[in-house]
Amino acid sequence: MNEIDKELICRLKREANLPNYWAIPFVRYRGRCGYCGQDLLVDRQAYATAQIDHLLPKKHYVELKDCPDNWVLSCYLCNQTKRDWDPLKDRPGEDPLAILKDDQRRAELIAEVRAHISERRAAERGTDWEWRTVEQILGY
Repeated sequence: MNEIDKELICRLKREANLPNYWAIPFVRYRGRCGYCGQDLLVDRQAYATAQIDHLLPKKHYVELKDCPDNWVLSCYLCNQTKRDWDPLKDRPGEDPLAILKDDQRRAELIAEVRAHISERRAAERGTDWEWRTVEQILGY
């Protein structure tokens, strides 16, 4: 991160009393979900439901649990939709830490997660009878 980002992180830690694992992702993603782009500072509810996702799931990459490059600011819905999905599952032998440190490759992983979330949401939308019924009744 550049010097401006480091200063913002320090200010969030000092003035808002945020720990690193909140301050760093909030600065990196400018208060928006790293997957869908939702503004998580738009209101208190969006902020209160913001979460920190592990791009490479801590279930599979325990050693990366505390790695700031693995933290993604996420809205509740994106994080719950992604859950423990691993964007590297079909790439055995690649060095996860090297990928996270490379901004372009990290962005590619985030794009893959974004596509996965979109696919899951589309599939759920087609099979969730309760949601579809409410939509039909309310005329959506």
